Amino acid sequence: MPEKLSKKQIQKAKPAVLSPQNELINYSDYFSREFPFYIGRFDHYHRDFAVIRKRRRDFWKIVYVLSGEGINIINDREFTMHAGAIYIIHPSDRTSYLVQNNNLKVINILFLPEFFRTDLQQLSDDFSFFSIFMKNYYHPVDEASRDTLYIHDSRDKSLLRIIETLEKEFYSRDLNYKFMVRSLLLILLVRLNRLAFKKKKKSAKEHIADFIQYFLERHYSREISLDNIAGACGFHRNYIGTLFKKAKGKQIFEYLNEYRILKSCELLNSTTRSVAQICYEVGFNDLSFFYRMFKRKQSLSPQKYREQHNSAV
Repeated sequence: MPEKLSKKQIQKAKPAVLSPQNELINYSDYFSREFPFYIGRFDHYHRDFAVIRKRRRDFWKIVYVLSGEGINIINDREFTMHAGAIYIIHPSDRTSYLVQNNNLKVINILFLPEFFRTDLQQLSDDFSFFSIFMKNYYHPVDEASRDTLYIHDSRDKSLLRIIETLEKEFYSRDLNYKFMVRSLLLILLVRLNRLAFKKKKKSAKEHIADFIQYFLERHYSREISLDNIAGACGFHRNYIGTLFKKAKGKQIFEYLNEYRILKSCELLNSTTRSVAQICYEVGFNDLSFFYRMFKRKQSLSPQKYREQHNSAV
């Protein structure tokens, strides 16, 4: 039966501080090829990062923030660190920290993908989350993927429970602990994969809502139907209405009419065109409806608005 590590041994498991000249952190400082995994808790202090030195590593790293605040510098970008934040760091990434206030407490999970290579082939992945761990895993992660797939802000305590169980298995060295460690690491990655999937779907929905808003603002002067919008963005007419309301807080045509009223105000201020001309120019096809909408939004008639804001040429 494997020997358990005492608390004293666990404390000594942390590797020595690297010299300032050493930019590359080697896996052999933490684990062997036979069991390419390590997990440990670290306290980072402001004084330790008074001078920013970015370092790379020849292994993968997951960082879970337990407490404290700071900045995680990954290549040329900065990401906020606070309790519950979790990051997947690629071997090619050059990283450092800026620690704010007191110390920053983190759990680092270090591994090589060959630790679970055969299991990766069986995992369903529709958007390349797991592909970074395949044979080409030393290829850099593109920045768009990093934001969506590999940086998370999780208030879900179940992630921390998985990590703490993983930590306990690693240091207890109970029977079959290596199998348990590998299984728990895979469970953690699958959970992160699900978080990434939800985040990517949310991002896609927000992108669609932004496109609909752009479409309305570009074509407001024309006759617009749900079918026009659905055809432009490639989604069903019922779906886009629900999606836009959730993202923007307004129905599609509520937003369109408000935008048309906004453009009519600009024309009332800057031109001498008649109210009827402006009504049709901004996309309304019913003068009485235009009057009702205008008064509802501006609390006065178009003529009164022009009198109060008259800068007509």
